[in-house]
Amino acid sequence: PTLTIQDQPGAAIGGCSGESFVLSVAAVSNEGQPLLYQWKRNGENLVEQPGRFVGTQSPSLTVSATITGDSGVY
Repeated sequence: PTLTIQDQPGAAIGGCSGESFVLSVAAVSNEGQPLLYQWKRNGENLVEQPGRFVGTQSPSLTVSATITGDSGVY
């Protein structure tokens, strides 16, 4: 199948420790097949952690109660 990314997060997001942020992507398959999502940070799969990482396998990822270690490439 061919995948088209229609929208994706910007290059950089800034904030302070303890804040939250949301990353979202919009994508479609030209064959109508359901898409599977997996958010990564610095190339490593993110794992669902209630209160910290929510939506790790969905089009929108919420990162809450941020810490310095949350910085990286998503």
